Amino acid sequence: MKNFFLLMIFLFLPLFCLAENADLFPVYDETSGKWGYQNTTGQWVIPPSFDEAEPFLNSYACISVDKNQHAYNRYGIINIDGRMIVPPEYYIYNDNGDEETPSDLYVVSLVGGTPLSGFFDTKSGVYSGLKWHEVLGRMACDHLVPVLDENGHAGYASRETGEIAIPCMYAGVYPGVFSEGVAVAAYADGTGEYFLMDEEGNIISLPDGITAVYAALAQNDRIVIQETETQLYGYADLSGRIVIPPRFTTASDFENGMARVEENGSVFLIDTQGNSVDTETLP
Repeated sequence: MKNFFLLMIFLFLPLFCLAENADLFPVYDETSGKWGYQNTTGQWVIPPSFDEAEPFLNSYACISVDKNQHAYNRYGIINIDGRMIVPPEYYIYNDNGDEETPSDLYVVSLVGGTPLSGFFDTKSGVYSGLKWHEVLGRMACDHLVPVLDENGHAGYASRETGEIAIPCMYAGVYPGVFSEGVAVAAYADGTGEYFLMDEEGNIISLPDGITAVYAALAQNDRIVIQETETQLYGYADLSGRIVIPPRFTTASDFENGMARVEENGSVFLIDTQGNSVDTETLP
C-alpha cells in the first residue's frame, strides 16, 4: 500500500508543478518599486527585484532589470524558481503573430549588438543562442522553427536541440508552415516549382504535372495542389496521392473537414472526399 501511494505521488507530481506554474502572477511591490511573483494566497514566491515582469509561459518568464541604466530596456528569462536562465542583455518578445494566445516561443536578439537572432522554447527549456538573421517564431510548429540566414534563405531549427535541422536553402519570402508534418517549400535559387516537404527535409513526390501551392496549409490529411497545364486546383493527401482531382478554379485549405471551392462559377463546400456539402445541414 505504501508503494502504491508513492507511485501516485510520483505520477501526479508533474501536475502539481504545472499548477504551481500557472498560479504564479507578476505583482508590483509599492515599497521597492519592483516586480516579483506571488502565488494565489498573496505570498511572494519570487521576491520583487525586476523592473518588468511578464506572466509565466510554461515554467519560464520574461523579465527586465536596470531599466533606467540603459538607453534600451534589456530582458532576460527566469525559470519558476526565479533563477536567471537567459541573462538580461537581450530584446525578447513572444512572437505570436496575429494570434491572441501567446506562443510557446520567445524570439531573442542582442540589444545594440549583433543583428543575429535566436529563440527560447518554453516547452523544452532550450535556448538556441544567436545564430540566424531572423527567427519566425509565429510560424513554428511543434518541432521546428523557420529561420532565415544572412541571404534571406529559409531553413528550420529544432525546438528540442536549438540546432538547424533543415538547412537554409528554401525561399524565405513566406517559408512553408509545417502542419500535420508537411509544409510547402521552394528552393531559394528560384529553380523548380513548389513542392511538399516532410519534417526531415525530404521531398514528398507528387504526380507529373502536379505542383504544390504557395502558402497552402495541410489540414485534415489534405493539402491543395494545382495542375500546371490547366491551372485548376485539387487536393492530395499527405503522402502526395491525389485524392480530389484538380477541377476547381479556386480552393481553400481544409478546416474542420470542409473546404471552400469554386467550380463552373459556383462556390460551395466540399468534404475530404470531394463531395459537395449541404450547407443547410451544417451546424
